[in-house]
Amino acid sequence: MTTQTKSLYDRLGGGDAVNALTESWVARVGGDDRANGKFARTDIERLKKEIVDQLCEAVGDARRDEGHGRGVRGRHAASGGDAR
Repeated sequence: MTTQTKSLYDRLGGGDAVNALTESWVARVGGDDRANGKFARTDIERLKKEIVDQLCEAVGDARRDEGHGRGVRGRHAASGGDAR
């Protein structure tokens, strides 16, 4: 696959890169007193999973399109909510 035909997800480095980005962001927010209070009662592991899911969907993780993950819209539809 050439660079031009790869998805943004693949060009970024796939799931490992998205996970690393998420871990880095959570660590930076956790260390920033201006922002970390907003997450004081947050389930951080769940937050990281949700961020990874959203980023993967946004950058074109093809596995999510093939039913390997429901993504944001699928989770909302399954719960009766609207992801729009």
